Amino acid sequence: MKTVNLTIAGTCTGDSGRGGWAFVLRMGEHSIERTGGSPQTTKAQMEMNAVTEGLKALRERCQVYLFSDNRRLLDGIAHWREVWRRTLFTRVREHLPHPLPDGDLWEKLDALADMHQISGRCIVGQVSYPDKERCEELAESQAKLNAGVQCKCSLAGKAA
Repeated sequence: MKTVNLTIAGTCTGDSGRGGWAFVLRMGEHSIERTGGSPQTTKAQMEMNAVTEGLKALRERCQVYLFSDNRRLLDGIAHWREVWRRTLFTRVREHLPHPLPDGDLWEKLDALADMHQISGRCIVGQVSYPDKERCEELAESQAKLNAGVQCKCSLAGKAA
C-alpha cells in the first residue's frame, strides 16, 4: 500500500461568503496541488471539500497522513464517522434527530475515507510547515478569485 501525505486548507470571507479550498498531495518527491471554491460557503465546508477532493485524487487504496489545523475535522474522520453513519448523519438529542452541520458533505467524505487508511495530525501553531503554508496561500487566492497563484505539479496531474 502506498503512503501519501495530504495537507489541506479552507478559508472563507466572513462567517459565510466566498470561500476557497486547496490541498497538496505528496508521495515521496512527487506532489499535486488542486484548488476550488464557492461564492457562498463556510470555512468548514471548504476544508471538507479539500479533504474530499484530495481523497478523490487517489487512484488506489493508500495509507493517508492527513494534515490540517481543524481538530473537529480530524476527530470527525477518526472517531465520529461511525456514530454519524449509524444515525444517518444526524445528531440525536432527546430521541429526535437534528441535522448534522454539513451532513451531506460528511456522508460523501465518509464513503471516500472508507477506501483508505487515514491518520490525522493537527498542525496548529507549527512554526513552519511549507505544504500547509502553500495550501493557505492557494485557498485564500481562490476565495479572492485571484488567478495570480500558479499551481506547481510535479506529477503532471497524476496521483497515487
